[in-house]
Amino acid sequence: AQSPQMPGIVANCNRYHYVQSGDTCGAIAAINGINLTQFLSWNTEVDVNCTNLWLNYFVCTGVSGNTTTNIGGPT
Repeated sequence: AQSPQMPGIVANCNRYHYVQSGDTCGAIAAINGINLTQFLSWNTEVDVNCTNLWLNYFVCTGVSGNTTTNIGGPT
């Protein structure tokens, strides 16, 4: 697993995004081919308005066992 991580990441997370200045939940989700609902469900401490992302920490952008996750990079 990547470190440091925001608290509240699900145990089966297998893909991560490093939060940098200017990142938003929607942008992180779009870059990683997931939707906002998935992002919030895998990062349980992030509030619904995405006001509490921690800079320089990793958040979850993919989980094992979920076939709807796009594991490829941008096309």
